[in-house]
Amino acid sequence: MPRIITDLCAARPIHLAVIDGITAMSGGEGSWCAHAGELKLTQPGLIIAGLDPVATDTVGTVVMGFSNPRAARGTEPFNHAENHLLLAEQAGLGTADLARIDLRGLPLAQAIHPYRKSGKTPSQARGPIGPEAE
Repeated sequence: MPRIITDLCAARPIHLAVIDGITAMSGGEGSWCAHAGELKLTQPGLIIAGLDPVATDTVGTVVMGFSNPRAARGTEPFNHAENHLLLAEQAGLGTADLARIDLRGLPLAQAIHPYRKSGKTPSQARGPIGPEAE
């Protein structure tokens, strides 16, 4: 799926990306993702928008509690697939580098709403997130 997403975005560029994070599901994409954990309704109460769809998705990935949106395949959250953010970045569709993303509004650290079964976020387990981690 990651390569298909990248190819579709290259064929039909996205000029405004909007992520509706007001209400969402945590624990997987559906019943077919039982290995990902129990599906739960979650209410982050956020909307993420941007003119760079790769950057917008990168911010969404971090907001979901994943500290490394540039992680390689086999690393959370890309345990079972290639990292679509890196594929899209390599295709020239945008940036997945948090240090190059102009963030406005709520500070990233305050926007994090972990998508995990435990009470700990990946950032709590691994350390700081984003440009402040460098």
